[in-house]
Formats: sequence, C-alpha cells, structure tokens
Amino acid sequence: MGLVPSFLCSIINLFFILITGNSVVMFIKSYRSILSVVFAFVAIFLVSCSTPVEVSVPAYSRTQVEQVARYQEILQGFRDRFPELAVAISKKDWVDVGTFIHGPLGELRQKTGYVIRNIINPAAATQAKEFTDQLFDSLEAIDKAAADNKQAVAVKKYNEAIVAFDKFLELFTKS
Repeated sequence: MGLVPSFLCSIINLFFILITGNSVVMFIKSYRSILSVVFAFVAIFLVSCSTPVEVSVPAYSRTQVEQVARYQEILQGFRDRFPELAVAISKKDWVDVGTFIHGPLGELRQKTGYVIRNIINPAAATQAKEFTDQLFDSLEAIDKAAADNKQAVAVKKYNEAIVAFDKFLELFTKS
C-alpha cells in the first residue's frame, strides 16, 4: 500500500519533468512562495475592507473625575445657600444682601471660572461661560438693586440668577 502512492508520485514527477524541465518538488516550492504572497494580499484586502470599531474615550480622566466630584459638592453648597439671599431680599435687609453677595458668594466666580477652564468639556465651555455671565450679571444687578432699595428688581434678578446657576450645574454634571 505504501508503494502505490510513492510510485504515483514518481510517475507524476517524471511526467512533470518531461513537460516543464523542472521537478514537482521545485514547482511545489515556488508554488508555496506564490501562495504565501497571495494569502498576504487577501489578508490585506480583508483588513482594509473592514470597518473600524469606534472606541468611546472617557470624558474625564481619573483625576478629573475626582475634581468633578469635589467641585460638584462645592458648587452645590453655593447653590444650597441661595435661599438665604432670597430671605434677605424679602426682608429688604439690604446690608445682608450685599454682605451675602460679597461674602459667602464671593468665591463663586473663582470656582466657576476654574471649572470652566479645567474641568468642563471644551465643547460645552462656551455655553457654561454664558450661564456664568448671566449668573454674575444677575448678582451684580441684585447688589445694585439693594443699594437703590429696589426689591422688585432684586427679586427678578434673583430668579434669573437661580435659573442661570441651575443651567450651569446641569451642564457641569452632563459634560
């Protein structure tokens, strides 16, 4: 049984030598190199036809996540103190209104500026800047209304300040 395949191979080899002048072994060796080149082209073609998989990049690094959590607490603390300003406005206690705006809320501009420059997604930074500008314009208007003893203006600007600050906080938590 072992003689038949080797006998067949030798007949094929002799036939191939007569036709081409080379042995089957040489043809197989050159055939392997050609075949490997063909497989390489097929692999390149298949890889180039595939679609890339999009990997979502995290919005924040690990240190930024820690900063976001810390600044969310700080900014929420400022927001939680806003009702104190409403009480002072409703009582027409203009000294407390001015003291509150320049005292406890005095750092608010610095903290929101840091958040916009360093933490908020750059695409949302311009919108965040608009919200903080509205917030501080409203606080300045409240301070002026307190100096002019105008409660209606102070109440209106207080409501605008709350809306702007809430929009900023919402944007901050989304980005």
